[in-house]
Amino acid sequence: MSLNLNGWKKRIVAFAGGLGAPGLFLISFLDSSVLSFPIINDFLLIELCIQHPGRMPLYALMAASGSVLGCVFLYYLARMGGEAYFHRKAGKRAQAIRHWVERNGFGGILFAALLPPPTPFKVFVFAAGVFEAPIFGFVSAISLARLFRYFGLGYLAVHYGVD
Repeated sequence: MSLNLNGWKKRIVAFAGGLGAPGLFLISFLDSSVLSFPIINDFLLIELCIQHPGRMPLYALMAASGSVLGCVFLYYLARMGGEAYFHRKAGKRAQAIRHWVERNGFGGILFAALLPPPTPFKVFVFAAGVFEAPIFGFVSAISLARLFRYFGLGYLAVHYGVD
């Protein structure tokens, strides 16, 4: 896996990869919250599932759990006063994203969470916090999307990975 990461991110990924399931949880949490590791958690999940196919459900659950908790962490950061930051990062798309989150709620978050990388998903998570989307619907949508994504990816890795 050849990825363009700077030094400290490479060290985090190497450390997390050596931990197995807990490392996958850590990378997923960090990627969904304050740092960005574009598709690293996907690659790590695939690699671990190919190495230990019987542990695929554990790996998928750890990736999904880390991602959901990372999104909840970011949601609460945004809720505590991130509206100015949201508008600065979202730019011209801020009003459209706000409207999307307020109008579509659960379905909007679910759809955004299912979009493949490099979709700027954190902007939707941040918007959900800023505009105080109901936490139960938010967590439900993220959980459903992440479980679908990571169990699907794990299944594909086990069934179509290296023989």
